[in-house]
Amino acid sequence: MDDDLPTDFQVIVVGTGMVESIVAAACSRIHKNVLHLDSSDHYGGLWASYNFDGLQKFIKEVNSDPEKQVQVYNLREQWYIEKESPPEEEKGEGEAKEDGKTEPPKKIWSQASFAAEYRKFNIDMTPKLLFSRGPLVELLISSNIARYAEFRCVTRVLTWLDDHLVPVPCSRADVFATEAVGIVEKRMLMKMLTSIVAYNEEEMNNEFKDWNDKTFKEYLTHKGLTPNLIHYVLFAIAGGTDAMPCLEGVRECKKFLMSLGRYGNTPFLWPMYGSGELPQCFCSYHKNSGFNSGRDWNDKTFKEYLTHKGLTPNLIHYVLFAIAGGTDAMPCLEGVRECKKFLMSLGRYGNTPFLWPMYGSGELPQCFCRLCAVFGGVYCLNRPIDSVETKTVEEGKTKVVIESKSKTLNCEHLVIGINECPKDLVSPEPAETCDISKAVFITNGTIMKSEKEPLTLLRFPPLVEGGGAVTVLEVGPATGSCPKGLFVVYFITKKVTDAETDLRPYADKIFDLSGGDQTEETDKPKCLWSLFYNVKDTSGAASSAAAGVHVCSGPDAGLDFDRAVEQAEQIFKKICPGEEFLPRAPDPEEIVFEDDVTHGPEFQREDEDAEGDAKE
Repeated sequence: MDDDLPTDFQVIVVGTGMVESIVAAACSRIHKNVLHLDSSDHYGGLWASYNFDGLQKFIKEVNSDPEKQVQVYNLREQWYIEKESPPEEEKGEGEAKEDGKTEPPKKIWSQASFAAEYRKFNIDMTPKLLFSRGPLVELLISSNIARYAEFRCVTRVLTWLDDHLVPVPCSRADVFATEAVGIVEKRMLMKMLTSIVAYNEEEMNNEFKDWNDKTFKEYLTHKGLTPNLIHYVLFAIAGGTDAMPCLEGVRECKKFLMSLGRYGNTPFLWPMYGSGELPQCFCSYHKNSGFNSGRDWNDKTFKEYLTHKGLTPNLIHYVLFAIAGGTDAMPCLEGVRECKKFLMSLGRYGNTPFLWPMYGSGELPQCFCRLCAVFGGVYCLNRPIDSVETKTVEEGKTKVVIESKSKTLNCEHLVIGINECPKDLVSPEPAETCDISKAVFITNGTIMKSEKEPLTLLRFPPLVEGGGAVTVLEVGPATGSCPKGLFVVYFITKKVTDAETDLRPYADKIFDLSGGDQTEETDKPKCLWSLFYNVKDTSGAASSAAAGVHVCSGPDAGLDFDRAVEQAEQIFKKICPGEEFLPRAPDPEEIVFEDDVTHGPEFQREDEDAEGDAKE
């Protein structure tokens, strides 16, 4: 590849993260000459999905490479099971069911059995959901990149209320079917949620002019929601905390609700094989949620707004924490936007607003990489860059010169991930960022029993004063994320101390972290393995200090891919002003080749050839 690799390109993309992959696909789609490089031997970067063996290698690389510890740090891996499986005869017998049939004995997992089935794991570094009416789903559909990916609907949304897990009623049917909410509360909740979905820009500005300095929880309380409903909405639907601003809570609720019913019973999809699949998809082939910040609600919280609306504390909890995903301090406008985002995705594909990519979120960057390759993009993995230099050529144009493995590459535009970019090319302007605390757990059961295998979103309200809301995603074997009998559970929150300190108290609530007998019947699933780690949040620092260089941010702490899609489109418009962003790619059967070739002779059967020879 080194000898054959051309030296001149219109666009060179370095890094195969989500933003970089979308830009590469968009440029290739309009026939720009694109070279896509990555210093790693796999796609996705920090957006990648790993099998279990690959994840072990990643952990070792980070622990041994100080440069990688700038991006990922405080890694702590822990096993809760033995290295080797017990002898076959020591395993427990199957349990007898009421119909007389005997269930097979529960598998006893060991570190050795994890290693033996390592290929069945797809563990995400950046697990995210898609709102079924969100920007990424619309982009996948309009560009025809959706054909490269599969999705599953999130089947349920949970919250933590009164020291136990509680399902959050998302759809109208759920609201009126649940026994956790009284009749009066149900009508109050539906009235409030319906009003959020119906708001247009002007109506939202007028409605929330007094709530911009209040929290979403105050808004829900004002709306008359009971504490139970407030918990559902605030923590489980909005994914917030008591401090979640009102506007943020409304936005998260709308985001959740707008994705309900599109693909399943929840608003979410999960990529098969993990979130790391998504950037690769791109390599081979609000405005109705905005509020006027100058209105009277701009200095109030979403909780104050909900309280003002007469919601009971119960309803405020549902709306503020579960729908808007906020906290008590969530600004009013943000809460309204988040609620509307939730509500607008309801009913499109399922009973919740969310989708999860089969095999994990890491599938999605690869989808975009596939599109890029289909339209002529050149790919070269395991190729780091040594230096980047910008030069001014004729008529004030800029040329970017890249040295890579003793080869000089030239381009008009360089698109580069912030973790790959030389520091002198990143703008020194300070950015307000908060690093991310994450954890991955592998368990031997679901966090809340269900008749069918669930795909779960859980939104924890803060357990301590000053803490953040915690998002929990639980995926099972049907998503291609793990072997049968196991579940992979992701925890994400904004960093306060370090990942383990921030997240272990929440894990203790829903897991048995004591190890011990795996066949023992417990109220909580047993944790078999865990990994805590912190990730540097570069979402606000991706600004270039050089002409012709476009810096892409890494993953943020958000639930969805909205920021990545928005940034990719902004970069594309700088490179290709006036061009359509990712127009629809034709299906193979739609491609028509010009009839400018010389056709060979028609095919003849063997008996016809024999007859011809005989006549001669």
